[in-house]
Amino acid sequence: MGNTYSNIFCQEEGVPQGSVLSVTLFVLAINPILSVIPQTVQKNLYVDDLHISCYARNMQLIERQLQTAINNIVEWSNKNGFTISAQKNNRHTLLQTASSSSSRIVAEWCPYSLPR
Repeated sequence: MGNTYSNIFCQEEGVPQGSVLSVTLFVLAINPILSVIPQTVQKNLYVDDLHISCYARNMQLIERQLQTAINNIVEWSNKNGFTISAQKNNRHTLLQTASSSSSRIVAEWCPYSLPR
């Protein structure tokens, strides 16, 4: 304020929160996470919210596919300096049946919101 300035400091990592570049750089950094998720798993990424889901007739297949995706996400996150927020994890399982011959099992898992 006026002639008063804050102390000078050296920022060694990242960009200041609220910076014009922070969201753009974050999106550029997080976007490659989609490449480690298997093609059989549907994925949606909106800034720091990642949603994965899998559709199949066999729950064991769904569990394997989602677990593979989760393992890959955790490994990628660890390698790239992202921390999974356990408090923001959500898991949902939905069952949808039309008839016994065409029943379909749907499982969804929202693994995490990355810390801001």
